[in-house]
Parts: sequence; C-alpha cells; structure tokens
Amino acid sequence: MKNYFEYTPPEIYELQGLLRHVSEEKLVLDLESFSSKSKKYTKFLYMIYKEWFPSSKSYSDIHISECLFQSDLETPTWVNMNLISLIKSVKRVQEKVIYCLKNNQPVREGEILLLGEMIIDSIEFLNLGYECITGISTGNGTHRRRNIMSYEIFNASKSLLRKEAYLSDIITFPSAVFFIRQAIEIRLKNAFGIVSIIDENGKLMKITGENFLALVDENSSDLVFPIKKSIVKKIHSWTNYYIHGAIINYTWQIEWAHYMLQPLFVPGEVEGVGWNISGSIKMKRNYYNSVEQKITKFFNCENGIKVIRMRHPEAIIIED
Repeated sequence: MKNYFEYTPPEIYELQGLLRHVSEEKLVLDLESFSSKSKKYTKFLYMIYKEWFPSSKSYSDIHISECLFQSDLETPTWVNMNLISLIKSVKRVQEKVIYCLKNNQPVREGEILLLGEMIIDSIEFLNLGYECITGISTGNGTHRRRNIMSYEIFNASKSLLRKEAYLSDIITFPSAVFFIRQAIEIRLKNAFGIVSIIDENGKLMKITGENFLALVDENSSDLVFPIKKSIVKKIHSWTNYYIHGAIINYTWQIEWAHYMLQPLFVPGEVEGVGWNISGSIKMKRNYYNSVEQKITKFFNCENGIKVIRMRHPEAIIIED
C-alpha cells in the first residue's frame, strides 16, 4: 500500500492554501479555482478510500452514524467510517460554497473556515489511518492538540460573555459540541412540555438527557419522531467526550452530528394547518398526557412529584 503522506500531498495543500489566502483576504474566491481544487481534494480522498477498503460497500447515513458515534469500534471500522464521513461532510460544505459562487451570492466566511479546519484535521487523520491500516508510520509529523486545558475553557466563557470570538482560539470549533448536547435536551424537554419537576417539598429535581430520551417510544403509533432514536442517543453520549473530557473531536464528526440532527430542528407539516416551526415532532394528546406518569417512574419519591407543564409545547399535539 503506497504511502502518499510522507509529505502533505498537493491535492490537499493546494486547496488548503487557497482557503487560507481567501481567509486572509489575499485572494478573492472564484468558482473555477475553488471547484478545480475541491474536486482534486475529494478525488484524492476517494482514491485513498478505494485503496484502503477495496471491498467496502456503500453505507447508509444511518449506518455511518451508528458507527461514527460509537466508542468501541474495531480500528479498521473506525478508519473506514471516519474516512467516508469526512468525504461526505467535505462535499456538503463544498456544495454550499459552489452554489453561492454559481448564483453570485456571498459565501459565508464560516463555510471557508470550517472547510479549512476539516482539511487540517484530515491531514492528521490520513497519517493516523495509514499507520492503523499498515502498521507503518508515514513519517509525516503533522498533528494537532486534541485536548483543551481548563484555563482555556474558563477564558472562553469570559470571552463569550463579552461577545468576543477569536478564530484562532483552539476552543472555538469544538465548543459547538456543547450546544449540540444542550439542543438535544432542550428540544426533547420542550417537545414534551416540561418546565420543571418538583418534589413534595417544592424542591427542584434534576432530569437527565437520558430521561428525556426514555420518553420517546418509537414503537408507539401515537408519536411521530423524525430521527431514529438510537442516533440521537449515540450523539448525545458522544458529546460526553468533549464536555466531561475536553477531548477535541474531528470537525467532520461535529458537522455530521449537525447533519443527522437537523430534522429535529426544522419545521414540519401539519395536516389542515400547514408548516409549523414545532411540527417535526407530533404526538396524540393521550401520549402527551402520559408523560407525567412516565416521569414519576424515574424518581423514587414516596409522596410523588409534580411536573410543571408548558402552555405551548414545542410539538404538535393531536387531539384523540
């Protein structure tokens, strides 16, 4: 198996250089240059994929997600799933940029920065992947730090309070993982109309993200949930590596989590009403009302608990 990575291949550094110069305002992004260099980069990634995994079949996004956000994968599968998700994530970002350029629309700086981060991560990953597949080092020492220090997190919190963002800050991109976790929990909490839970003494009780997920019964005909529950559960668990371990994920993993969770956060169509901002989750009234009983089973309180409900939950409640 050929080692393409002793030095960073031109298919990678040409696109990387273009994006860096655009970010530094040394160049104006044009369709021809971006399309040409992007095509060379993705073609190179596909070539590597075919060489490393010649017998690999086509995988669904569901299957990729089930593996990508799992912690105990065998090494070859880990490399396979990360490489194919890298390719697909890069293509999604590239397509957004090309669409804007073709239609004379401004390209968001964030898309350029994200693609640049993906390329940097891909250099490290391809070197590591080659070593995992062959057992031989590429000789390329490109790598980035994969953990965040406590003082960096604290300083980032202070910066956010002051609406300051530093693009070169190591914490900028991985911080998106925290918001993914919070978005999942708040989406479910609000869909089931939960404001708070109090015990017999009026004391607030904690309910976890796992509890919210337990309220989702995919087998019930009284609930319409737009994503496979196991995917949401795996992504929610995957966020722990950053939140509790300060481990920096590959940028395409974060983009992939956004991609798979998007159906939870888009409007949904409601019969007789049209599109509704909360319409991606629908449930019958009896299912909605049964939530309180289900929640009481999460807690061991002799005198019971009280669930404070929202007047307008973030879901469509269908009258029985």
